[in-house]
Amino acid sequence: MSEDEKQMFIGIDVSKDKRDVAVRPTETDMTFSNNEDGISFWVDFVKSLTTLLSNLPELGELSRKKIAALVGVAPLNRDSGLFRGKRTTWGGRQSIRSVLYMSAVSAIRCNPVIKKFYRRL
Repeated sequence: MSEDEKQMFIGIDVSKDKRDVAVRPTETDMTFSNNEDGISFWVDFVKSLTTLLSNLPELGELSRKKIAALVGVAPLNRDSGLFRGKRTTWGGRQSIRSVLYMSAVSAIRCNPVIKKFYRRL
């Protein structure tokens, strides 16, 4: 394996009613229900993670602000001289934004903590 290639490790602990998952080097720890919805969420999560790591090799090397700008989810200003333009999100890598959007939709559907947070927004 060359120095440019990164390794990813996924640990899964399965019990009767839940799955605990740890992903390294992203330091992601999650718990999924051990039913059809939870397994579907897990499959979507792995697909998303694969897309992120393959299309965004800068993960882990750049700050979160730089990653947000690179992906196109950071609000950028349109200022010039004394003119203060509207801050909007634009540009970036479309494939990653699509994966992030679909991951958020899936999380809202299947993860009770995120679903509750989303409803509060």
